[in-house]
Amino acid sequence: MLGPGQLELREVPDPAPHPDEAIVRVMAAGICGSDAECFAGAHPLPNYPRLPGHEFAGVIESVGPAWGGPPVGTRVAVDPALSCGRCYARRVGRHNCCAGISIAGVHRPGALAEYTVCRSSQVFPIPDDMSFEVRRGG
Repeated sequence: MLGPGQLELREVPDPAPHPDEAIVRVMAAGICGSDAECFAGAHPLPNYPRLPGHEFAGVIESVGPAWGGPPVGTRVAVDPALSCGRCYARRVGRHNCCAGISIAGVHRPGALAEYTVCRSSQVFPIPDDMSFEVRRGG
């Protein structure tokens, strides 16, 4: 997304993980209301240009040497929110309330790409028989 009302399909470099991160191959990504608001220029948070997409699932493709999460090949749903990891909100299990929160597709590159980077706190294994494209209500 180049700016409000401006989309462009382009090649982007593959992300480079930190030692405690994994590369996730994106298998499905949703477009939600906040993505539509960003496109319309009605959302207050994103900077442009930006790579949108914060509702997604995929497969762990590779991991850094200090990775502490599921192994390569694991199918995962991903929480797009990253907290600072040190604040009160995080300590009480409310990482989404962190004052320093970073959301994929809003504050950092999102998942409307072939690959994205995730921390172990973001990924949640899903069953092999679950579709990547499960929708609410069926």
